[in-house]
Amino acid sequence: GQVPIIVASGNPDNDMEMDAYDAGADVFLTKPFNLQQLRDEVRDAIKSENNIRVSVRRLNGKDEVNRLRTRLP
Repeated sequence: GQVPIIVASGNPDNDMEMDAYDAGADVFLTKPFNLQQLRDEVRDAIKSENNIRVSVRRLNGKDEVNRLRTRLP
């Protein structure tokens, strides 16, 4: 799987935040942030990645089932 990219910045500039997301960041935190916020963001990013992986597997599985069905007489 992918490792979530978390950007922590002391600059609360919206342009910097958008640049971080455009560059592929999953989470943008403005310092100072508390440890619980960081934990929550990391947990949510990992859950999101896992949900995407499961969805892709399901879609791939459905495609395979549909492909096999078209071969049946």
